[in-house]
This record gives sequence, C-alpha cells and structure tokens, in this order.
Amino acid sequence: MQDIDWKQVAAQLRKPENEDGLATAARMEQNNGGMISETIKALALAPKDTILELGFGNGAHLKQIMTVDDVLYTGVDISPTMVTLATDINKAYIDAGTVSFTITDGLSLPYTDNSFHKIFTVNTLYFWEEPLAYAREIYRVLQPGGKFCLCFADADFMEKLPFVQYGFTLYTLQKATDLLAEAGFVNITPQFQHEELISPGAPNTVERDYIILHASK
Repeated sequence: MQDIDWKQVAAQLRKPENEDGLATAARMEQNNGGMISETIKALALAPKDTILELGFGNGAHLKQIMTVDDVLYTGVDISPTMVTLATDINKAYIDAGTVSFTITDGLSLPYTDNSFHKIFTVNTLYFWEEPLAYAREIYRVLQPGGKFCLCFADADFMEKLPFVQYGFTLYTLQKATDLLAEAGFVNITPQFQHEELISPGAPNTVERDYIILHASK
C-alpha cells in the first residue's frame, strides 16, 4: 500500500488545486456535508437575506441555501480551482443572478461595510493567516444585527489527525470565542454537534464532535 503524503493532503485541504484539488473537493463534500448543512440551518436564513460564505469548496451545498426565497449568495475562496468548479456546478444560479463566486487572498474581503445579513464558514478557521485581522474583516462586512456562524472541529479532535501538523492552527472553544470577542462580535454562543464520518487515514468510522459558534454584530 502506497504511503500517504500527509503534507500534500494538508496543502490540498487548505487550498485545493488542479486534478488533486478536484478529488479533494469531492472528499470535502462528503466529509464536511453534515457540518455545512447544520451550519446553514444555524443561520436561520430568511427571504431576501444577503449571504457570504468563506471557503465554499465545490459549492454543491448551495441547493440547500437557495430554497429560501430571494436570497443572494456570495462565496469567496482562495482557490481558483474551487471557483471554477463551483461556477460549473451552480451555473443556473449564477445565470439567474442570485449566486456569485470570487477569488480572494484570505486576508481581506472586497466588500463595503455592512454588506451582508448572514456570514458563515466551515473548516476554514485553521488556515486563517492573520486570524484577528480576518475576523475584524468579517465583522466589518456584516450588517448591524447580522449573524456570523463559525463552524470548526475542536482541537481535541483535530490533534489526532495525521495531517494537522502541516499548516493547521487548532482551536479550542475558548480560543475561538476569545478571537471573535476581540474582533467585536457579541452574543457569542456555542452549538455542540456530533457526527460519524470517514476521515482520511482512518480505516473505520470516526466520531467527530464539532462546534458552531453563533455570533452577532
């Protein structure tokens, strides 16, 4: 059996690229599907909401979002491969003018203050290069009274995975809560979730506990 290059796995999870990135996107859709679905539910979307997602992968989950009337979705990602893939998958929404995808640098957001009612992200926190500055960017573009949902797996779970030594920053609930509070968010409350999944490098089903942090502006 060929040895797995965990450094390469980590690099693709951070920024899926090329053919390997397409395969990574398919795995992320499967492994992150439950986390994404529960986070979308946590947003409590309402008609006419403007929504921003940070790191959308292949964007296959947009069908869950677009069941809400008259919402407008914007997705940002650091991977050109993911922008191309998500654009292909969601062409009908893009043609209808309800969905757009943009490449960003992962450091700033190219939007005016108070642009979005709801913002969410799943499993990107580990890769934020300047966490506080980026959290403040998210706060800036969120409307007053708007909601941000930050979904991540706790450090206790993540530290057991063989690829996290390569470029992952792990977070406890307290560390993530402190980050959002310092950025200006209020009403920060955790939602604890549990699921079973198949993870890279694990031969059997893995039990995963994760957290959805609810925060507002």
